[in-house]
Amino acid sequence: MVSKTRQTPIPPGTENTRSLRPALLLGALLFMVAAGLFSYSSILTAMRYDVEITPSHLYAVEGEAATLHLLAINRLGGEVPFSTTPCTVELMQGSELVTLEADADSVCWTLRSTGRAGSVSLRVSSEAWPFALFAALQIESPMAQLRRVDRSYP
Repeated sequence: MVSKTRQTPIPPGTENTRSLRPALLLGALLFMVAAGLFSYSSILTAMRYDVEITPSHLYAVEGEAATLHLLAINRLGGEVPFSTTPCTVELMQGSELVTLEADADSVCWTLRSTGRAGSVSLRVSSEAWPFALFAALQIESPMAQLRRVDRSYP
């Protein structure tokens, strides 16, 4: 006895579908690998570093504070996400105008005003970047104090 198996006929126009599926999957896989490499090299890799001081100027009031961060900049000009770069800060000019306080891992530095006006120059260095970066902070007298000083002169 011979068994007969029934084969379903292939609809017209779908003969090449089975041979295209592996090629499309391979193309999609290669596209995902290329997108991953692009995002790693362009977005997640630091190309340069920049110093950010917020706020950019302080008033000559004791206790007024600014924070300093070292930002990693990627190829697209934005910040590298989830990047924390430890750094060291050296006061070049105006050391009597501010006090420096670092957090536990030296990523964020706090500059506190001592109550005197002037200009502060900082030198920021890190092991991640071979060149020193320079930043400046301006400490200004509040207008209320300036008016009191002007009135005291005859």
